[in-house]
Amino acid sequence: MVQRKRVLALSLAGSLSLSLLAGCGGNVTPSDSKGSSPSPAATTVVAKQEEPVAISFTTPLYNEPPNFQSDYYKELDKRANAKLTIKAIPVNAYKEQLNLALSSNELTDVVVNLELFDPVTIGAVRQGAFHDLTPYLGDLKKYPNLGGIPKQIWDNSKIDGKVFAIPRPRGLTDQSLHIRKDWLDKLSLKAPSTVEELRNVLKAFVEKDPDGNGKNDTYGLAVFGAALNSASAPLGSAFGANKPTFEGDKLLIPWMTKGYRDMLEYFRGLYADKIITQEYSVQKFGQDTEMFQSGKAGVVGSSINGAWDIWTNVKKTDPKAEILTLPPLKGPGGDGSFLPSGYLGGIMISSKVPKDKVEKILKYLDQSASKEFVDFEKYGIEGKHHTKENGVPKVNDEMFKKEIGSASLMVGLYDPYNKALTAKATPEFNEVQKKVSDQYAAKGVPNPIEGLISDTNAKRSADLFKDRNTVLTKVVVGQSTMEEWD
Repeated sequence: MVQRKRVLALSLAGSLSLSLLAGCGGNVTPSDSKGSSPSPAATTVVAKQEEPVAISFTTPLYNEPPNFQSDYYKELDKRANAKLTIKAIPVNAYKEQLNLALSSNELTDVVVNLELFDPVTIGAVRQGAFHDLTPYLGDLKKYPNLGGIPKQIWDNSKIDGKVFAIPRPRGLTDQSLHIRKDWLDKLSLKAPSTVEELRNVLKAFVEKDPDGNGKNDTYGLAVFGAALNSASAPLGSAFGANKPTFEGDKLLIPWMTKGYRDMLEYFRGLYADKIITQEYSVQKFGQDTEMFQSGKAGVVGSSINGAWDIWTNVKKTDPKAEILTLPPLKGPGGDGSFLPSGYLGGIMISSKVPKDKVEKILKYLDQSASKEFVDFEKYGIEGKHHTKENGVPKVNDEMFKKEIGSASLMVGLYDPYNKALTAKATPEFNEVQKKVSDQYAAKGVPNPIEGLISDTNAKRSADLFKDRNTVLTKVVVGQSTMEEWD
């Protein structure tokens, strides 16, 4: 029996390299058919299993690394007939580290790229860093699971009209706002339905001691980063930021529109009233959620299906806490919902990979878009990572975090409710979230520049917009005027 080894190491570049080396599969002798047996003169045919394909894989990591020596990863290799060597990079450093790998020509076989239309990615594609997968995929009959991804999503993710990435499909709803319903009830407030009603509720959360501790220590809205991530997406559409806006015959980038400017004025007012933390611009991914979960803020932005985990963690601090996902809020520019691209980045294959190996990798990626593989990623091994109650999987959160984690190695299934439902939640909770998702889908506004490429933007954006976040922050905190943003 081949000894399996898995190595966990921290790279000098600051990324987390996780090497998962699985043993090779042996020869398989099929069982005889029932009711028959080979004649004495017959030759027994031994079917030889293909050698596991070795795939090096770069992927983002959203939480702490799990135990990569667990049975889950051994079983994944076995099911995929693969030997996966994984370079998992913390998401906050992912873009920087991926760009570094591109510039140094040190790509792994397979790369999860979270920003397909980033100028660096476009430049790398045009310089031949990745395989054009269009000739391999054809009409997708050879890869039926990938064929389940809607054409709209394939089209949205094409670069120069060609497939350089297999899109990781998501539903066409995503970001929303979650609010502390128990805080609303304590202050006798109704759930807001407009951006102005939201402002009033947020102000009350700051000034009227919603947690009842007798201290003025709560914020209304948790956000992070200069671009006001997590809340700017649902609120931006309410101000009209995603409406196609032209200046002459030029289509404007959404953050250049009047709608986006109006949203900044809104946040400028929230900052002045200390509704958002004064340090928001230097906070990182996840710190907004931590604020909300610790009871320091009353509203946070996240995917619709993020509500269950957020609520679960809030209740550790306050067992009586209740969470409500707000439907799209109305604003001066429309409804606070936008239709995302339908995918979260894509999986690309380095052009250094030999052509005969490309098809083997595509076979694995097709498997990873099957329900069987996706369910395995969601639930792990029955009896260890989940149990079943009335046929419904119940995930062991502690074991899942310890042995499976967040480093996704799969394409995934298309599901219109992918970003609305969570396997951990009760059916009743998921049903409520499903209805909210339907409201967002019905009122969503698509990104007007989705899939468009501007060579000028690709060549000059890094220089032209290098001060964008600095000016944005100064405007929101009141150090600069709105005219300077203009």
